Amino acid sequence: MILSLDRWHLLALLFLSIPALFSCSEAPESLNNTTVEIDLSKSSSAKLSDFFERIDYVLLDYSDEKPIVFPYKMAFSQDRFFVESRENASIFIFDWEGKVERIIQNYGDGPGEFRFIDGLFYRTPFYMCM
Repeated sequence: MILSLDRWHLLALLFLSIPALFSCSEAPESLNNTTVEIDLSKSSSAKLSDFFERIDYVLLDYSDEKPIVFPYKMAFSQDRFFVESRENASIFIFDWEGKVERIIQNYGDGPGEFRFIDGLFYRTPFYMCM
């Protein structure tokens, strides 16, 4: 089968292909990158207590029906903290005793639903971006 293009189609094809010719170029040789060398022979060991006054552990109390799967990001405030569960697209909100206050979970493809949480940020007053 032989394709024949009339003059207008040929001009349109030529016009649309011109940006592709000029968009491909070589990367500049110098991007002003800085290399930082780390001498591991000068490393030293330290304890967390050398840097922090105290360390508190919080045992999270949540049900097996709604698990945290692959916790990815955390955000903290004075009275609560947030844990992103990447695999089931959920945000768990805990108080500092480890009790679940709320689970934001609206997984799906419909209006008001989401499949993937790309980030978790918290600002005061209560304002959370996902």
